Amino acid sequence: MLTIRKEQMDVLSASMRPGLIDPLAAHLRDHFPGQCEILGDVPLRKTVALGLENAAGYGLLSERDVFLYLSVMFMLGSFFDADLQFPWAGPILNRNNFPDGYTKVQALYDAAMDYLDRTVGENEEEHLKVLLRVRRLDPDGAAERVGPDFTPGMIGLFREIHPRKAAHLGNDLLEKLIAAGAESASKYGITGERGRKVTLLHMFLIGSGFDRDPQFPWAETILNDATLSGEDEKADRLYRAAMDHLNRSLEFSEISEL
Repeated sequence: MLTIRKEQMDVLSASMRPGLIDPLAAHLRDHFPGQCEILGDVPLRKTVALGLENAAGYGLLSERDVFLYLSVMFMLGSFFDADLQFPWAGPILNRNNFPDGYTKVQALYDAAMDYLDRTVGENEEEHLKVLLRVRRLDPDGAAERVGPDFTPGMIGLFREIHPRKAAHLGNDLLEKLIAAGAESASKYGITGERGRKVTLLHMFLIGSGFDRDPQFPWAETILNDATLSGEDEKADRLYRAAMDHLNRSLEFSEISEL
């Protein structure tokens, strides 16, 4: 009987991945048409390539398995597996007692859908309401809402914008997110309160790894732009780019006002 070592399987799966990019991108266009239209072909292919690589690290190799993994990426952000907002994801992916990859990724997908049911409900309306609340926000208005006591004020802002998600995560986890956000912002020279608030809103709404997520290529470009005059300009540019992205997202919905 032919025996294939793990090292040989790794090489084989790596060689097969490029051939899966086009069919997986096509599946994503069918299931997430608005997001894919906003994203564009090159960033979409980069997102698929990242998903293939990350999924393989968890033993998910088939087209079906990777598509479900990519679906969770599209719903929660590309680095959901390391995002402290989703503490259930890592334990599922790192479990070794599933009979096969499909059973594992189905458990992951089911957990993601349960999370979304709890935080945005079973239809799109609550999610759209969150987007509309964000659209009405501006960085200076956010500063007034947060006030001088940063962490409690930021939690209050989270609860105002996305009450169901904030309640589901709870204060302890939100405090950890705020601490992680300050550390993440500092890597890009953002240490002031205004810039940290903008950074944290991005983390809370589109994922803690937004700064390197190929689904949001504008974020990485702005945060690493050495020509910007200071952190306030960086925060303003980031906010405006996010609003452009949000407005394009709303174009694919039927709700434009609360």
